[in-house]
Amino acid sequence: MADAPPATTAATTTATATTATATTATRKPKQAKAKSTFMLHDPKDFTSLGKYQSTDFRYAALKVASRGHTNILLRKTNTKEMREFTGAVVPLDTPKEIHRGDRVIRYTKKPVVKFIKRWVYNGTVNDDEDVSNTTVTNNNAAAN
Repeated sequence: MADAPPATTAATTTATATTATATTATRKPKQAKAKSTFMLHDPKDFTSLGKYQSTDFRYAALKVASRGHTNILLRKTNTKEMREFTGAVVPLDTPKEIHRGDRVIRYTKKPVVKFIKRWVYNGTVNDDEDVSNTTVTNNNAAAN
């Protein structure tokens, strides 16, 4: 009769359960990654077409692709680091719907990018705040 297990009480069982849930409930939130500014350049003549703010080259390339660009050449501002991507907007097989309050947002397409290469630009880099987009400038002149 000496081999019988010790009797457990309900009080010790509940105390153990509450301490176990208390330790798993304390999580630290993830730190947000710092955002950087990326310049979109024309692959033919290296003129700047726009500025995009994102945490990484890939996310900036996805923003650019969603706006219709296919040959994407991005440079991180204040550096000479360049990355080249090809992008496209592809339709989804089944549209995705998200309900926000009384609105329904339907996604029918998504941007896709593919990394091509990276290099360091050896020429001069103009980091002005001015973005010289000749297409927009010519369209505005034609409209006036």
